[in-house]
Amino acid sequence: MPTIIILEHLMQEGFDYPYIVYALAERWRTQGHEILIHYGTGDPPPGDIAIVNIDLTVIPSAYVRLFDLYPRVINGATTDISKRGFS
Repeated sequence: MPTIIILEHLMQEGFDYPYIVYALAERWRTQGHEILIHYGTGDPPPGDIAIVNIDLTVIPSAYVRLFDLYPRVINGATTDISKRGFS
């Protein structure tokens, strides 16, 4: 089974926010997937799929560079959701 890495900003560590990806992750766990949540940019774990769950308007370039470490990245193409960048 693929290992799924959820990438989050360091400031999100300790948040008690009900991101939908957490509910999905629990379901994937029951199906046999290994789920790892990685905070920050240091020492990213290996994985088969990365899901970007960085709760910022613009994803810092240090985080974007992490995307190259994973063969598949979900939400990796959207690095700026500001009105100016998105519209």
